[in-house]
Amino acid sequence: MALPRALLDASGLVEQGLRSSLEGRDGLLYRMVRYSLGWCTPQGDPLPGPPPLHPYGALGVLGGQAIGLPSSLLAPVGAAVELLALFHQVHRQVQEGIPGPQERPSLWWVWGPAQAINAGDGLHALARLVLLGLRTQGVDPLRVIEALQALDATALELCEGRFQDLLLQERLDVTVGQCQRIARSQTGALMACALRLPALLGGMPPGRPDLWEEAGRRLGMAIHYWHDLRRWRSPAPEGASGPLLNKGKTLPLALALQGAGPAQKREIGALYAKRVLEPADLQTLLSLLEQVGALREAEAMAQQALEEGLALWGEASGASVDPAVRQAVSYLATAGPL
Repeated sequence: MALPRALLDASGLVEQGLRSSLEGRDGLLYRMVRYSLGWCTPQGDPLPGPPPLHPYGALGVLGGQAIGLPSSLLAPVGAAVELLALFHQVHRQVQEGIPGPQERPSLWWVWGPAQAINAGDGLHALARLVLLGLRTQGVDPLRVIEALQALDATALELCEGRFQDLLLQERLDVTVGQCQRIARSQTGALMACALRLPALLGGMPPGRPDLWEEAGRRLGMAIHYWHDLRRWRSPAPEGASGPLLNKGKTLPLALALQGAGPAQKREIGALYAKRVLEPADLQTLLSLLEQVGALREAEAMAQQALEEGLALWGEASGASVDPAVRQAVSYLATAGPL
């Protein structure tokens, strides 16, 4: 699927906001931040080619455009969301202990876990500073405070969701409801923040930011489910299969456990009883998921969440959803970065 133009343009605005937020900030810490953004090598040399896609911030830009927020505000809002997403990603990579793809190792693999954690915390601080900077653009200070509260509430929710995710790694009594809650508090929380911030800063009437937030929440859940499906269907690439090899529990697995017979449950249990999963184990598990129809079921749930999110988007914006928005979200779900 080709990268939709609307998503590319929105990501370009986020790129502007990110570069502005790092202007004048030098030293190893900020080289690590630039590396995590995909701008440079570990040595600090600029990378050739177009800038990387900034998916979370880009969705926030598209939401802000739907309510008429000016580009001067869209760029920093998108940057703040993307920095928060990177804060979460850097910490998660340390927790998973996966080195990442050979051509682009994880931050912790290059500089060590301690420095990576420090850089992750710095990303969160930068996200807050970007929003605080909106005061110089004439934004009502009360709206800036509300935006900061939403950003920090999302950071806390991401930590809560990750706690539950880690808690389930060594357990097999995982339910569909638990996987739904994790999706809601991970990718769902980030996308909810991406759409809530523009609504708050745009001064929308009470209740409307909540509607935008729920739209983002459902779209984020859909993207989370699709990403899990992509990992199961293509578990070979290094890095992409990391969460599965670490016994991360996903919606397809929970659906399989719900619908599997006694023999199939025993086989799944025997695999997860191993100290470490290997790529060959994922292929065996994938076959079991296909046998019980878990992948088809998960895909149906992903599509339902996508349609619910788009319907809420239309309700929040008071207009029919632009086809470009549907294309952008579909791309993030089925072809965007994992």
